[in-house]
Amino acid sequence: SEITTADLTGFPLLENIILESVPLLTSIDISNCSVLKVIELQGNSLTELNTDNNLLLERVWLSSLTTSTVSFINNVLLNSITLTYSGNTLDLSNNVLLESLYVQSLNITTFDVDTLINLINLSLSDFQITTLDLSNNVLLEWLNIYNTTLPSIDISNNTNLINLGITSNIINTIDVTSNINLNSITMYSPI
Repeated sequence: SEITTADLTGFPLLENIILESVPLLTSIDISNCSVLKVIELQGNSLTELNTDNNLLLERVWLSSLTTSTVSFINNVLLNSITLTYSGNTLDLSNNVLLESLYVQSLNITTFDVDTLINLINLSLSDFQITTLDLSNNVLLEWLNIYNTTLPSIDISNNTNLINLGITSNIINTIDVTSNINLNSITMYSPI
């Protein structure tokens, strides 16, 4: 597709926007889409996405985002985020209803999920975090951490964990004695 800009301001009743494999798309305006619940943008060249006016947004799936910052601060109803981008900030402190969070390729060393008390699924990959506090995420059932520099992780408060994946990390010890509900563990280190 040769679409480079998507001005959707004339469609205030849009509830779902799914744009896949639009590699030249660099700009999208959804500011008047006040009832938008789902946005999926994959395979594009977006340099900015503003969701400040999309207060009913529940699910976001963004890949190939090239901006340095993304904000969902006004999107308090979000329950699912899938995000691949090389930004250096991601503030999710207002997104306390989040149940699923999949984040890849952030340029950060700390990642705060402390306020995400409803989180059930968490997958983090391909970034340089050195700390991760999961003590408040007691509902967590699925935890996958891939290709990070996380030296250690404490999952003793995450007794609801069913699936644990710790792969291509530098973590050399993990205590799962309090995780009696685990039915799947995947672990391997880089060669």
